[in-house]
Amino acid sequence: MNLAKLDRRWLYILMAVVLIVPFLARIKFPIVPSDSARAIYDAIEALPDGSVVLVSADYDPGSEAELYPMNLALFHQLGKRNLKLIITQLWPQAGPLVKDCLDKAYLPQGKVEGVDFVNLGYKPGGAVLISKCNESILAAFPEDVNGTPVSEIPVLKGIQNSKDVDFFVILSAGTPGIREWLEQCQSRIGKPMASGMTAVSAPDFFQYESSGQLVGLLGGLRGAADYEALVGREGRGILGMGPQSFGHLLIIIFIVIGNIGYLIGRRRARRAA
Repeated sequence: MNLAKLDRRWLYILMAVVLIVPFLARIKFPIVPSDSARAIYDAIEALPDGSVVLVSADYDPGSEAELYPMNLALFHQLGKRNLKLIITQLWPQAGPLVKDCLDKAYLPQGKVEGVDFVNLGYKPGGAVLISKCNESILAAFPEDVNGTPVSEIPVLKGIQNSKDVDFFVILSAGTPGIREWLEQCQSRIGKPMASGMTAVSAPDFFQYESSGQLVGLLGGLRGAADYEALVGREGRGILGMGPQSFGHLLIIIFIVIGNIGYLIGRRRARRAA
């Protein structure tokens, strides 16, 4: 059998089977949370009652598979604490995803909109908007997602700008996102900041975690699984580890077989010569 002439459609079919079967069978692996995920979890748990947490949901349905489970697990944890929650979005498509996370994870824990949290919704501007929040969050977001003036929202009483926020969590799928928050906010006011991001983006930000600018970093579906394990809520992250692990294993097998085929072909060519 000449592996070089193998119809690649068989590879696609095999990959589909390897991904679908573990998903339908709900195959799960033990999750040992990373030190990075635990650092974020512990930092939030250590916040005193009444502390202010800002969560910026800077993602869209295209990155939902990785960031939505993080968002859901984060809201589960925040809902258990007596904290003030401010939610912003730098991506217009994030609104429905944030609302869904609130409905499923935060509100069922007895939280009241306007009293325990405020959803300021989406505003354009990216880096400029973040910089403006350093001066006045109320000027950057004059009303919440429901059109209520921020001056009438109880949870925002005494909160003027980013300096009044005790902890930031940025769920970032790209630009604008965590890089802009680091450059325009964290580097200027020095408040603790953590981030969840797509797996492909994570390697670019490990240096910020090493330098202490990020308390911790959640990368991709594995990061979501880590956080679900920490909050004790099984979701898409943990359930996705089975298909993802088998998919990665199959890719490794493909690489090994491909190299064996190449070496066999090269040996045959030498003999023929």
